[in-house]
Amino acid sequence: MDINKTLEELYSLKSMGIKLGLDNIKEILKLMGNPQDSYKILHIAGTNGKGSTASIIEASIIEAGYKVGKYTSPHIERFNERIVINNKEISNESISYYYKKIRSLIR
Repeated sequence: MDINKTLEELYSLKSMGIKLGLDNIKEILKLMGNPQDSYKILHIAGTNGKGSTASIIEASIIEAGYKVGKYTSPHIERFNERIVINNKEISNESISYYYKKIRSLIR
């Protein structure tokens, strides 16, 4: 599946509405083996300055020699901007691969 088809399908899920709560994501994470339990995570929340704060912290932690993954939303130009590891955006191929992998788990 190419990136345009992947993103088209992903964005079409919005039209199905949202289900409040964390039950759905908890079930998906359980099916994936709860990968979030293997990471140290810093969640930045608030009204203003989250992107800047995330980038400053990201740069500091990379400089200290650690591997850093960062997710931000929304993106400015390309979806790939949302998912970055050590300042490198996720590839189109990886987006399609992981989307298909997770989609197959929830079907």
